[in-house]
Amino acid sequence: MPENIEHTPLTSWNPEMKAPSIDDSAYIHPQAIVIGDVTIGKRVMVSPFVSIRADEGSPIHIDDDSNVQDGVIMHGMKTIDIKGNPIKAN
Repeated sequence: MPENIEHTPLTSWNPEMKAPSIDDSAYIHPQAIVIGDVTIGKRVMVSPFVSIRADEGSPIHIDDDSNVQDGVIMHGMKTIDIKGNPIKAN
């Protein structure tokens, strides 16, 4: 796995490591980072300085033929507690 593609770190809200799933036709710029439970579809381009982090709020899906422009940050809030109950405020 390239060093800018990482598993979910183990935390109190993420008890298991999850790796991104990236289609072979997608392009992830070396200066972008993709962490955790992220699915990136076919023919997606992720530009420089993008951060896609599904290490708290997850999963994140980027569908086919999408383009994530320079400097975009995607990072969701945790939506379930450790017991799997929804956190309605998030």
